[in-house]
Amino acid sequence: MEIENTTNSEVYGNTAINNTAGLLVFDLPDLPAGQGGFCKVYNNTFTGNNYENFATPGTTVSDVPPGTGLLLLSCNNTEVFGNTFTNNNVMGLGIISYEVFSVFNNEEITDESYNPVPHSIHIYDNSYSRTNDCPDMPNALGEVVMNMFTDCEIPHILYDGLATSVNGTADENCIAIDDLSSFVNLQIADWPFNTLTYEYDEFECSRNPLPSFELLAPTL
Repeated sequence: MEIENTTNSEVYGNTAINNTAGLLVFDLPDLPAGQGGFCKVYNNTFTGNNYENFATPGTTVSDVPPGTGLLLLSCNNTEVFGNTFTNNNVMGLGIISYEVFSVFNNEEITDESYNPVPHSIHIYDNSYSRTNDCPDMPNALGEVVMNMFTDCEIPHILYDGLATSVNGTADENCIAIDDLSSFVNLQIADWPFNTLTYEYDEFECSRNPLPSFELLAPTL
């Protein structure tokens, strides 16, 4: 499932099983729609999404690691709550900048109106569990992540560490988790010499819930 460069959307009541990734909420550069935002993701179930990535090489989705439950890629004003994440064994929930994908694709971001930094994210009241069985056929980014951890003991929420500011202001990503072992900052800008951090203070904040969206569709 994908929410791509879309404004005012809700994703709820879905079950995603045995995919490469359960759901992608992302904004890409150089699209006529411009950047989207204001997406609510709630009451979904993401289970065992560890299947090999068979997308066309060089496309954005080909860079999504097998083992992804939900990927928030360069999106903004996204609220994630009431979801169940089970056995998505690389990136249960990822908060990633498009800058990471552009490096893997040797791509230069030239869209001056595009902001690759995910910001104004609100994550709370979700349930996470996983095993330590990493996918058998990871892609390049998946291998990078898997090699950062011993025996596939990867926290549920992965943050790339690149989203530090938006136009000079704080990115205001708020994440509520049960314990610090559920979250890791990959500090991927320093890869392959990056040091994983589990510092969490900057994410201990709250945001107002997004309003519900009403679709004014014609009737037959």
